[in-house]
Amino acid sequence: MNTLITTHEVISQFNLRKVLKFWGYKDEKHVYFMLAPQWIKFNPGHVYSSVLKMQLESMDKKKKSTLGILEENEKENDDDYM
Repeated sequence: MNTLITTHEVISQFNLRKVLKFWGYKDEKHVYFMLAPQWIKFNPGHVYSSVLKMQLESMDKKKKSTLGILEENEKENDDDYM
């Protein structure tokens, strides 16, 4: 995607730049890459904090899903001993 930004003529024509908050943002099924024109201003502090928040939330989701799998495995192991 970074190569596309520097080489695509339409992106150059409209002077689009990447929006860090939604650059490479992943949800359950998709990956997002957002571009915006130069006249739209973003507060870098706000963008940075929201990116950190999204990363922490995704880490929490992964931990919860891993813990759920571990708990299921422990229950199966307990059933084997009975």
